[in-house]
Amino acid sequence: MILAKSFKETLSQFAFAGLYLITLQLPVGLLDVTDYMNIEKTWEVLLLTPIYFFLSSVCLIATFQAIENIEIRNWTTYSRLFVSMRPLFWKTFMASTLVSSLIILGIAALIIPGIWIAAQYAFVPLIIKKHPDFSVMQALHTSKMYYKRETKSLLLWVCLVSGINIFLFFVLGKSNTEFFKTSNILGNGLSFFLNLIVNCSTGAFFNVWLCNIFKHIPQEP
Repeated sequence: MILAKSFKETLSQFAFAGLYLITLQLPVGLLDVTDYMNIEKTWEVLLLTPIYFFLSSVCLIATFQAIENIEIRNWTTYSRLFVSMRPLFWKTFMASTLVSSLIILGIAALIIPGIWIAAQYAFVPLIIKKHPDFSVMQALHTSKMYYKRETKSLLLWVCLVSGINIFLFFVLGKSNTEFFKTSNILGNGLSFFLNLIVNCSTGAFFNVWLCNIFKHIPQEP
């Protein structure tokens, strides 16, 4: 099964270059620790959600490139890695905005449609990276085609990611906040960095896992 095979590869890559892969998630990790999901005003959520998905897409593309570099023992600096992605930023932003809007609508329609949409378009950033000449709609169509080839694996992956993130948010997140929430700078600092480490570590692992799933799916038309 692709899911199990890619999981083993992810463990191996993390054992070899875990810290490097984790630090690639800092852009989205920093947004996570601002706790933007607790924002109450609708307009703020609508504004920040596309930014969150855009940063997530950029981190996923950076992870994919980093894995390719690691496999050939080419350790690229962070600045060169992200600068090389600059031509893809606008297309990535357009795609992530469209996908995030579809997912929000799906979640609003009793959650399950949102999970289905997230699974269908999980590969969009990776397709934009691999095929920079593709339009946004071509990337979305190709992701749906790959989804049909590994429907069970992708749905299970999305459910696992969603479940673990919900667990971290409602259990570890709240207990961590209560434990470290003090009036002194040290307590607040510990809370911030612990949340940042957890968010970046889980984000990195899930991104590497998704990249490995992508590599194993037959990609010919």
